[in-house]
Amino acid sequence: MRPYYSLLDEPWLTAVTLTGEHISCGIRQILQQAHTMRALTDASPLVEYGLHRLLCVLLMDALRPQELDDLEELLDKGQFDAETLERYYTQCEREGCTFDLFDPERPFLQAPYRPEWDKAPKPVRVLDVTIPSGNNHTHFDHRKNENISFSYAQAARLLPSVQLFCTVGAQDYRPGPNGAPPYYALLQGDNLFETLVLSMIELDTVRGQFDRPPVLWRSTIEIEPKRVVPATSWLYGMLFPARRVLLLPDKQTQTVSSVYFSQGMNYIAAQNWTDPHVTYRFHDEGRFAWRPNQERPVWRNLDTLLRNDKKSRPRTLEQFTALRPEKRYASVTLYGVQTERSRYVDIMRYDLEIPTAALRHPYAAALVEACIKLSEELASVLRASLTHEDIPPAVTNEAEQAYYDDCERRMWQICGEIPADADADLQPLLLEWTEGITQSARQQYAKAIGRISLRGAALIAVTQRQGLLMAKIHKIRKEYGLCRNSKNN
Repeated sequence: MRPYYSLLDEPWLTAVTLTGEHISCGIRQILQQAHTMRALTDASPLVEYGLHRLLCVLLMDALRPQELDDLEELLDKGQFDAETLERYYTQCEREGCTFDLFDPERPFLQAPYRPEWDKAPKPVRVLDVTIPSGNNHTHFDHRKNENISFSYAQAARLLPSVQLFCTVGAQDYRPGPNGAPPYYALLQGDNLFETLVLSMIELDTVRGQFDRPPVLWRSTIEIEPKRVVPATSWLYGMLFPARRVLLLPDKQTQTVSSVYFSQGMNYIAAQNWTDPHVTYRFHDEGRFAWRPNQERPVWRNLDTLLRNDKKSRPRTLEQFTALRPEKRYASVTLYGVQTERSRYVDIMRYDLEIPTAALRHPYAAALVEACIKLSEELASVLRASLTHEDIPPAVTNEAEQAYYDDCERRMWQICGEIPADADADLQPLLLEWTEGITQSARQQYAKAIGRISLRGAALIAVTQRQGLLMAKIHKIRKEYGLCRNSKNN
Protein backbone atom coordinates (compact mmCIF):
# COMPACT_ATOMS: atom_id res chain seq x y z
CA MET A 1 0.00 0.00 0.00
CA ARG A 2 1.37 3.40 -1.02
CA PRO A 3 2.00 6.11 1.59
CA TYR A 4 -0.24 9.15 1.87
CA TYR A 5 1.21 12.56 2.70
CA SER A 6 -1.08 15.59 2.38
CA LEU A 7 0.80 18.85 2.03
CA LEU A 8 -2.30 20.64 3.22
CA ASP A 9 -2.07 19.15 6.69
CA GLU A 10 1.24 17.37 7.25
CA PRO A 11 3.86 19.44 9.16
CA TRP A 12 6.32 19.93 6.29
CA LEU A 13 6.72 23.74 6.38
CA THR A 14 8.74 25.49 9.11
CA ALA A 15 8.00 29.01 10.26
CA VAL A 16 8.97 31.39 13.05
CA THR A 17 6.08 32.99 14.94
CA LEU A 18 6.04 36.64 16.00
CA THR A 19 6.97 35.46 19.48
CA GLY A 20 10.06 33.64 18.19
CA GLU A 21 8.69 30.10 18.37
CA HIS A 22 9.61 27.65 15.58
CA ILE A 23 6.65 25.59 14.38
CA SER A 24 6.04 23.03 11.64
CA CYS A 25 2.72 22.83 9.83
CA GLY A 26 1.00 22.28 6.50
CA ILE A 27 -0.29 24.72 3.91
CA ARG A 28 -3.71 25.05 5.53
CA GLN A 29 -2.40 26.12 8.94
CA ILE A 30 0.41 28.32 7.71
CA LEU A 31 -1.94 30.40 5.56
CA GLN A 32 -4.64 30.58 8.24
CA GLN A 33 -2.10 31.84 10.77
CA ALA A 34 0.26 33.74 8.46
CA HIS A 35 -0.50 37.02 10.27
CA THR A 36 0.86 35.48 13.50
CA MET A 37 4.10 34.32 11.89
CA ARG A 38 7.24 36.27 11.15
CA ALA A 39 8.57 34.21 8.25
CA LEU A 40 9.02 30.88 6.54
CA THR A 41 12.47 29.47 7.22
CA ASP A 42 14.79 26.87 5.79
CA ALA A 43 18.51 26.19 6.03
CA SER A 44 18.77 26.59 2.25
CA PRO A 45 18.06 30.06 0.81
CA LEU A 46 16.96 28.39 -2.44
CA VAL A 47 14.39 26.24 -0.66
CA GLU A 48 13.25 29.19 1.44
CA TYR A 49 12.46 31.26 -1.63
CA GLY A 50 10.88 28.29 -3.43
CA LEU A 51 8.40 27.79 -0.59
CA HIS A 52 7.45 31.48 -0.55
CA ARG A 53 6.92 31.31 -4.30
CA LEU A 54 4.74 28.22 -4.01
CA LEU A 55 2.45 29.92 -1.48
CA CYS A 56 2.39 33.12 -3.55
CA VAL A 57 1.25 31.24 -6.66
CA LEU A 58 -1.36 29.30 -4.69
CA LEU A 59 -2.76 32.54 -3.28
CA MET A 60 -2.81 34.18 -6.70
CA ASP A 61 -4.82 31.24 -8.02
CA ALA A 62 -7.19 31.25 -5.05
CA LEU A 63 -7.71 35.00 -4.56
CA ARG A 64 -7.11 36.45 -8.05
CA PRO A 65 -6.59 40.14 -7.19
CA GLN A 66 -7.71 42.04 -10.25
CA GLU A 67 -6.41 45.49 -9.37
CA LEU A 68 -3.96 47.11 -6.99
CA ASP A 69 -6.97 48.13 -4.89
CA ASP A 70 -7.66 44.44 -4.26
CA LEU A 71 -4.18 43.96 -2.83
CA GLU A 72 -4.60 47.11 -0.71
CA GLU A 73 -7.91 45.80 0.60
CA LEU A 74 -6.30 42.46 1.40
CA LEU A 75 -3.51 44.17 3.33
CA ASP A 76 -6.08 46.20 5.26
CA LYS A 77 -7.86 43.00 6.33
CA GLY A 78 -4.65 41.82 7.94
CA GLN A 79 -5.14 38.09 7.35
CA PHE A 80 -6.29 35.57 4.76
CA ASP A 81 -9.93 34.49 4.78
CA ALA A 82 -10.05 30.84 5.84
CA GLU A 83 -13.40 30.14 4.13
CA THR A 84 -12.13 31.43 0.77
CA LEU A 85 -9.08 29.22 1.01
CA GLU A 86 -11.15 26.19 2.02
CA ARG A 87 -13.34 26.66 -1.05
CA TYR A 88 -10.19 26.71 -3.15
CA TYR A 89 -8.84 23.48 -1.64
CA THR A 90 -12.22 21.84 -2.22
CA GLN A 91 -12.28 23.02 -5.83
CA CYS A 92 -8.79 21.59 -6.40
CA GLU A 93 -9.80 18.24 -4.90
CA ARG A 94 -12.92 18.10 -7.09
CA GLU A 95 -10.64 18.52 -10.10
CA GLY A 96 -8.47 15.61 -8.98
CA CYS A 97 -5.73 17.45 -7.07
CA THR A 98 -5.48 15.86 -3.62
CA PHE A 99 -2.35 17.73 -2.45
CA ASP A 100 -0.98 14.23 -1.78
CA LEU A 101 2.79 14.01 -2.30
CA PHE A 102 2.44 10.40 -3.48
CA ASP A 103 -0.83 10.37 -5.40
CA PRO A 104 -0.37 7.83 -8.24
CA GLU A 105 -1.79 10.11 -10.94
CA ARG A 106 -1.49 13.64 -9.50
CA PRO A 107 1.54 13.62 -7.18
CA PHE A 108 1.82 17.19 -5.95
CA LEU A 109 4.40 19.24 -7.90
CA GLN A 110 5.57 16.09 -9.67
CA ALA A 111 4.95 13.97 -12.76
CA PRO A 112 3.18 10.60 -12.47
CA TYR A 113 5.12 7.46 -13.32
CA ARG A 114 5.34 6.66 -17.02
CA PRO A 115 7.43 3.61 -18.01
CA GLU A 116 8.45 5.11 -21.35
CA TRP A 117 10.19 8.02 -19.61
CA ASP A 118 10.89 6.96 -16.02
CA LYS A 119 13.39 4.14 -16.38
CA ALA A 120 16.40 4.60 -14.13
CA PRO A 121 15.94 6.12 -10.65
CA LYS A 122 18.59 8.51 -9.43
CA PRO A 123 19.77 9.26 -5.87
CA VAL A 124 17.53 11.81 -4.21
CA ARG A 125 20.51 14.11 -3.75
CA VAL A 126 20.01 15.34 -7.35
CA LEU A 127 17.20 17.51 -5.95
CA ASP A 128 19.59 19.43 -3.69
CA VAL A 129 22.13 21.56 -5.54
CA THR A 130 24.26 21.90 -2.41
CA ILE A 131 25.17 18.21 -2.61
CA PRO A 132 27.65 17.16 -5.33
CA SER A 133 26.00 14.94 -7.91
CA GLY A 134 27.07 13.96 -11.44
CA ASN A 135 28.71 16.96 -13.08
CA ASN A 136 27.73 19.25 -10.23
CA HIS A 137 31.01 19.44 -8.31
CA THR A 138 29.95 22.05 -5.82
CA HIS A 139 31.86 22.95 -2.72
CA PHE A 140 28.84 23.42 -0.46
CA ASP A 141 28.80 19.85 0.75
CA HIS A 142 31.07 16.81 0.53
CA ARG A 143 28.50 14.01 0.79
CA LYS A 144 28.77 12.85 -2.84
CA ASN A 145 29.47 9.23 -2.01
CA GLU A 146 27.07 8.92 0.88
CA ASN A 147 23.73 7.16 0.69
CA ILE A 148 21.42 10.06 1.43
CA SER A 149 17.76 9.86 2.37
CA PHE A 150 15.34 12.69 3.00
CA SER A 151 12.24 12.66 5.14
CA TYR A 152 8.96 13.19 3.32
CA ALA A 153 8.95 16.79 4.57
CA GLN A 154 12.53 17.45 3.42
CA ALA A 155 11.87 16.02 -0.03
CA ALA A 156 8.66 18.04 -0.40
CA ARG A 157 10.40 21.29 0.51
CA LEU A 158 12.93 20.78 -2.29
CA LEU A 159 10.38 20.45 -5.10
CA PRO A 160 9.71 24.16 -5.87
CA SER A 161 13.40 25.13 -5.81
CA VAL A 162 14.28 22.31 -8.21
CA GLN A 163 12.28 24.06 -10.95
CA LEU A 164 13.28 27.62 -10.08
CA PHE A 165 17.04 27.14 -9.83
CA CYS A 166 17.72 24.50 -12.48
CA THR A 167 20.29 25.37 -15.10
CA VAL A 168 21.75 24.09 -18.35
CA GLY A 169 22.91 20.51 -17.95
CA ALA A 170 24.23 17.51 -19.80
CA GLN A 171 21.99 15.54 -22.17
CA ASP A 172 20.40 18.76 -23.38
CA TYR A 173 18.86 19.67 -20.03
CA ARG A 174 17.38 23.16 -20.29
CA PRO A 175 16.45 25.73 -17.63
CA GLY A 176 13.00 27.24 -17.08
CA PRO A 177 11.48 30.45 -18.50
CA ASN A 178 14.04 32.64 -16.70
CA GLY A 179 17.00 30.88 -18.30
CA ALA A 180 19.99 30.46 -16.01
CA PRO A 181 18.83 31.15 -12.44
CA PRO A 182 18.43 34.89 -11.77
CA TYR A 183 18.22 36.78 -8.53
CA TYR A 184 14.68 36.51 -7.15
CA ALA A 185 13.52 39.47 -5.04
CA LEU A 186 11.15 38.90 -2.14
CA LEU A 187 9.66 41.90 -0.35
CA GLN A 188 9.53 41.36 3.40
CA GLY A 189 6.46 42.55 5.31
CA ASP A 190 5.94 42.92 9.06
CA ASN A 191 4.73 39.31 9.15
CA LEU A 192 4.38 36.34 6.80
CA PHE A 193 0.92 37.43 5.69
CA GLU A 194 2.24 40.80 4.49
CA THR A 195 5.26 39.18 2.84
CA LEU A 196 3.00 36.88 0.81
CA VAL A 197 0.63 39.67 -0.20
CA LEU A 198 3.55 41.88 -1.25
CA SER A 199 4.84 39.01 -3.41
CA MET A 200 1.58 38.93 -5.39
CA ILE A 201 0.64 41.16 -8.32
CA GLU A 202 -2.64 42.35 -9.76
CA LEU A 203 -4.01 40.46 -12.73
CA ASP A 204 -4.30 43.66 -14.76
CA THR A 205 -0.51 43.69 -15.16
CA VAL A 206 -0.21 40.09 -16.33
CA ARG A 207 0.88 39.82 -19.95
CA GLY A 208 -0.93 37.11 -21.91
CA GLN A 209 -2.89 34.31 -20.30
CA PHE A 210 -3.20 34.10 -16.54
CA ASP A 211 -4.49 30.55 -16.02
CA ARG A 212 -4.54 28.76 -19.38
CA PRO A 213 -2.94 26.35 -18.71
CA PRO A 214 -3.80 26.35 -14.99
CA VAL A 215 -1.30 26.13 -12.17
CA LEU A 216 0.83 22.98 -12.13
CA TRP A 217 -1.17 21.02 -9.53
CA ARG A 218 -4.46 21.73 -11.33
CA SER A 219 -3.05 21.08 -14.79
CA THR A 220 -3.60 17.79 -16.61
CA ILE A 221 -0.84 18.49 -19.14
CA GLU A 222 1.61 15.61 -19.34
CA ILE A 223 5.12 16.71 -18.40
CA GLU A 224 6.73 15.24 -21.47
CA PRO A 225 10.56 15.31 -21.57
CA LYS A 226 11.94 17.95 -23.95
CA ARG A 227 8.50 18.94 -25.21
CA VAL A 228 8.83 22.37 -26.78
CA VAL A 229 6.63 25.02 -25.15
CA PRO A 230 6.42 28.30 -27.13
CA ALA A 231 4.10 30.08 -24.67
CA THR A 232 2.64 29.56 -21.24
CA SER A 233 0.36 31.18 -18.68
CA TRP A 234 1.44 33.22 -15.68
CA LEU A 235 0.33 30.57 -13.19
CA TYR A 236 1.98 27.70 -15.03
CA GLY A 237 5.14 29.66 -15.79
CA MET A 238 5.76 30.67 -12.18
CA LEU A 239 6.44 27.00 -11.31
CA PHE A 240 7.25 25.81 -14.81
CA PRO A 241 8.19 22.08 -14.86
CA ALA A 242 11.63 22.32 -16.49
CA ARG A 243 12.44 19.05 -14.72
CA ARG A 244 10.39 15.87 -14.64
CA VAL A 245 10.44 14.69 -11.02
CA LEU A 246 8.84 11.79 -9.15
CA LEU A 247 9.75 10.92 -5.57
CA LEU A 248 10.06 7.20 -4.73
CA PRO A 249 9.08 6.80 -1.07
CA ASP A 250 10.01 4.03 1.34
CA LYS A 251 6.88 3.56 3.45
CA GLN A 252 8.71 1.53 6.10
CA THR A 253 11.30 4.21 6.86
CA GLN A 254 9.12 7.14 5.73
CA THR A 255 12.02 8.49 3.72
CA VAL A 256 12.92 9.15 0.10
CA SER A 257 16.30 7.91 -1.12
CA SER A 258 15.69 7.78 -4.89
CA VAL A 259 13.78 9.74 -7.47
CA TYR A 260 12.92 9.71 -11.15
CA PHE A 261 14.58 12.84 -12.49
CA SER A 262 14.92 13.95 -16.08
CA GLN A 263 14.55 16.91 -18.43
CA GLY A 264 11.05 18.32 -18.33
CA MET A 265 9.34 20.81 -20.64
CA ASN A 266 11.49 23.08 -22.81
CA TYR A 267 10.33 26.70 -22.76
CA ILE A 268 11.74 28.49 -25.82
CA ALA A 269 10.40 32.06 -25.53
CA ALA A 270 12.33 33.54 -22.61
CA GLN A 271 12.12 37.06 -24.05
CA ASN A 272 8.32 36.85 -23.79
CA TRP A 273 8.30 35.81 -20.15
CA THR A 274 8.41 38.48 -17.44
CA ASP A 275 8.84 37.27 -13.89
CA PRO A 276 7.38 39.64 -11.26
CA HIS A 277 10.19 38.81 -8.82
CA VAL A 278 13.09 39.29 -11.27
CA THR A 279 15.15 42.37 -12.21
CA TYR A 280 15.98 42.92 -15.89
CA ARG A 281 18.69 44.79 -17.77
CA PHE A 282 18.31 45.95 -21.36
CA HIS A 283 21.13 45.96 -23.93
CA ASP A 284 21.39 46.09 -27.69
CA GLU A 285 21.33 42.28 -27.70
CA GLY A 286 18.01 42.19 -25.84
CA ARG A 287 16.69 41.80 -22.32
CA PHE A 288 18.64 39.91 -19.66
CA ALA A 289 17.70 38.83 -16.15
CA TRP A 290 20.00 39.98 -13.36
CA ARG A 291 22.03 36.94 -12.32
CA PRO A 292 24.38 36.40 -9.38
CA ASN A 293 28.04 37.09 -9.96
CA GLN A 294 30.68 36.76 -7.25
CA GLU A 295 32.83 39.36 -8.98
CA ARG A 296 30.12 42.01 -9.06
CA PRO A 297 28.42 42.50 -5.68
CA VAL A 298 24.78 43.47 -5.35
CA TRP A 299 25.38 47.15 -4.62
CA ARG A 300 27.11 47.56 -8.01
CA ASN A 301 23.81 46.63 -9.69
CA LEU A 302 21.63 48.74 -7.43
CA ASP A 303 20.75 51.15 -10.24
CA THR A 304 18.68 48.43 -11.93
CA LEU A 305 16.60 47.88 -8.80
CA LEU A 306 15.90 51.62 -8.64
CA ARG A 307 15.00 52.09 -12.30
CA ASN A 308 11.28 53.00 -12.29
CA ASP A 309 10.56 52.45 -15.95
CA LYS A 310 8.08 49.60 -15.33
CA LYS A 311 10.35 47.23 -17.26
CA SER A 312 13.53 46.76 -15.22
CA ARG A 313 12.88 46.26 -11.54
CA PRO A 314 10.56 43.53 -10.20
CA ARG A 315 6.86 44.26 -10.56
CA THR A 316 6.42 43.65 -6.85
CA LEU A 317 8.96 46.38 -6.07
CA GLU A 318 7.27 48.67 -8.58
CA GLN A 319 3.94 48.41 -6.75
CA PHE A 320 5.40 48.53 -3.23
CA THR A 321 5.39 52.32 -2.89
CA ALA A 322 1.68 52.39 -3.74
CA LEU A 323 0.80 49.55 -1.36
CA ARG A 324 2.93 50.82 1.52
CA PRO A 325 3.33 54.62 1.03
CA GLU A 326 4.05 55.14 4.73
CA LYS A 327 7.16 52.94 4.72
CA ARG A 328 10.53 54.69 4.63
CA TYR A 329 12.32 51.53 3.51
CA ALA A 330 11.53 48.52 1.39
CA SER A 331 12.95 45.39 2.98
CA VAL A 332 14.02 43.14 0.10
CA THR A 333 15.68 39.73 0.22
CA LEU A 334 17.53 38.57 -2.88
CA TYR A 335 17.88 34.82 -3.45
CA GLY A 336 20.18 33.40 -6.08
CA VAL A 337 22.74 30.86 -7.12
CA GLN A 338 25.64 31.53 -9.47
CA THR A 339 26.01 28.87 -12.12
CA GLU A 340 28.46 28.00 -14.89
CA ARG A 341 26.41 25.90 -17.29
CA SER A 342 25.68 22.71 -15.28
CA ARG A 343 27.86 23.64 -12.31
CA TYR A 344 26.58 25.45 -9.22
CA VAL A 345 29.22 27.88 -7.97
CA ASP A 346 27.79 29.80 -5.03
CA ILE A 347 24.48 30.28 -3.24
CA MET A 348 23.62 33.86 -2.33
CA ARG A 349 21.11 35.53 -0.01
CA TYR A 350 21.15 39.29 0.61
CA ASP A 351 18.90 41.37 2.84
CA LEU A 352 18.56 44.94 1.59
CA GLU A 353 16.93 48.02 3.07
CA ILE A 354 16.12 50.25 0.10
CA PRO A 355 14.90 53.80 0.90
CA THR A 356 11.47 54.33 -0.64
CA ALA A 357 12.50 57.86 -1.64
CA ALA A 358 15.13 56.25 -3.86
CA LEU A 359 12.44 54.05 -5.41
CA ARG A 360 10.22 57.06 -6.14
CA HIS A 361 12.72 59.66 -7.36
CA PRO A 362 12.81 59.66 -11.20
CA TYR A 363 16.57 60.26 -11.34
CA ALA A 364 17.74 58.06 -8.46
CA ALA A 365 18.77 55.23 -10.78
CA ALA A 366 20.77 57.61 -12.98
CA LEU A 367 22.54 58.99 -9.90
CA VAL A 368 23.43 55.54 -8.62
CA GLU A 369 24.54 54.39 -12.06
CA ALA A 370 26.90 57.39 -12.33
CA CYS A 371 28.25 56.71 -8.83
CA ILE A 372 28.93 53.07 -9.64
CA LYS A 373 30.68 53.95 -12.90
CA LEU A 374 32.95 56.45 -11.16
CA SER A 375 33.84 54.00 -8.40
CA GLU A 376 34.76 51.28 -10.91
CA GLU A 377 36.89 53.63 -13.00
CA LEU A 378 38.79 54.74 -9.93
CA ALA A 379 39.17 51.16 -8.66
CA SER A 380 40.80 50.18 -11.93
CA VAL A 381 43.36 52.97 -11.65
CA LEU A 382 43.98 52.20 -7.96
CA ARG A 383 44.79 48.61 -8.87
CA ALA A 384 47.04 49.68 -11.73
CA SER A 385 48.96 52.07 -9.47
CA LEU A 386 49.61 49.20 -7.02
CA THR A 387 50.58 46.64 -9.62
CA HIS A 388 54.35 46.20 -9.49
CA GLU A 389 56.69 43.24 -9.05
CA ASP A 390 57.78 44.59 -5.67
CA ILE A 391 54.22 44.93 -4.37
CA PRO A 392 52.72 41.59 -3.20
CA PRO A 393 49.42 40.83 -5.02
CA ALA A 394 47.73 40.31 -1.64
CA VAL A 395 48.46 43.93 -0.72
CA THR A 396 46.93 45.14 -4.00
CA ASN A 397 43.87 42.94 -3.61
CA GLU A 398 43.27 44.04 -0.03
CA ALA A 399 43.54 47.71 -0.97
CA GLU A 400 41.03 47.31 -3.79
CA GLN A 401 38.63 45.36 -1.57
CA ALA A 402 38.87 47.90 1.25
CA TYR A 403 38.18 50.67 -1.26
CA TYR A 404 35.10 48.87 -2.59
CA ASP A 405 33.90 48.12 0.95
CA ASP A 406 34.04 51.84 1.68
CA CYS A 407 32.21 52.57 -1.58
CA GLU A 408 29.44 50.19 -0.60
CA ARG A 409 29.04 51.91 2.76
CA ARG A 410 28.93 55.29 1.03
CA MET A 411 26.43 54.02 -1.56
CA TRP A 412 23.84 53.14 1.07
CA GLN A 413 24.51 56.47 2.75
CA ILE A 414 23.90 58.33 -0.52
CA CYS A 415 20.69 56.38 -1.18
CA GLY A 416 19.47 57.28 2.29
CA GLU A 417 20.01 60.97 1.53
CA ILE A 418 17.89 61.00 -1.63
CA PRO A 419 15.07 63.45 -0.90
CA ALA A 420 11.40 62.49 -0.99
CA ASP A 421 10.74 65.47 -3.26
CA ALA A 422 10.80 64.07 -6.81
CA ASP A 423 11.82 67.49 -8.17
CA ALA A 424 14.85 67.79 -5.90
CA ASP A 425 18.26 68.19 -7.55
CA LEU A 426 20.54 65.18 -6.97
CA GLN A 427 23.75 66.83 -8.20
CA PRO A 428 24.96 67.63 -4.64
CA LEU A 429 24.81 63.92 -3.83
CA LEU A 430 26.95 63.10 -6.85
CA LEU A 431 29.51 65.67 -5.70
CA GLU A 432 29.42 64.21 -2.19
CA TRP A 433 30.05 60.76 -3.65
CA THR A 434 32.92 61.98 -5.82
CA GLU A 435 34.58 63.71 -2.89
CA GLY A 436 34.21 60.61 -0.74
CA ILE A 437 35.56 57.98 -3.13
CA THR A 438 38.56 60.04 -4.21
CA GLN A 439 39.54 60.45 -0.58
CA SER A 440 39.02 56.74 -0.03
CA ALA A 441 41.22 55.79 -2.99
CA ARG A 442 44.04 58.04 -1.71
CA GLN A 443 43.75 56.55 1.76
CA GLN A 444 43.84 52.95 0.58
CA TYR A 445 46.84 53.65 -1.62
CA ALA A 446 48.72 55.20 1.32
CA LYS A 447 47.84 52.26 3.59
CA ALA A 448 49.00 49.75 1.00
CA ILE A 449 52.35 51.49 0.44
CA GLY A 450 52.80 51.83 4.19
CA ARG A 451 52.63 48.04 4.56
CA ILE A 452 55.67 47.35 2.40
CA SER A 453 59.30 48.42 2.51
CA LEU A 454 60.66 49.80 -0.77
CA ARG A 455 64.07 51.17 -1.57
CA GLY A 456 66.04 52.43 -4.52
CA ALA A 457 64.70 51.77 -7.98
CA ALA A 458 61.61 49.97 -6.66
CA LEU A 459 60.66 53.03 -4.58
CA ILE A 460 61.11 55.30 -7.60
CA ALA A 461 59.07 53.01 -9.86
CA VAL A 462 56.19 52.69 -7.40
CA THR A 463 56.21 56.43 -6.73
CA GLN A 464 55.93 57.04 -10.46
CA ARG A 465 52.92 54.71 -10.63
CA GLN A 466 51.29 56.76 -7.90
CA GLY A 467 51.01 59.48 -10.53
CA LEU A 468 48.45 57.34 -12.37
CA LEU A 469 46.10 57.50 -9.38
CA MET A 470 46.69 61.15 -8.60
CA ALA A 471 46.11 62.14 -12.23
CA LYS A 472 42.82 60.21 -12.33
CA ILE A 473 41.67 61.74 -9.06
CA HIS A 474 42.53 65.23 -10.30
CA LYS A 475 40.67 64.62 -13.54
CA ILE A 476 37.54 63.43 -11.74
CA ARG A 477 37.58 66.26 -9.23
CA LYS A 478 38.13 68.83 -11.97
CA GLU A 479 35.28 67.40 -14.02
CA TYR A 480 32.91 67.83 -11.10
CA GLY A 481 34.21 71.22 -10.06
CA LEU A 482 35.77 70.07 -6.81
CA CYS A 483 39.34 71.19 -7.25
CA ARG A 484 38.68 74.73 -6.17
CA ASN A 485 37.08 73.49 -2.97
CA SER A 486 40.00 71.44 -1.85
CA LYS A 487 43.58 72.26 -1.03
CA ASN A 488 44.59 68.67 -1.71
CA ASN A 489 43.58 68.11 -5.29
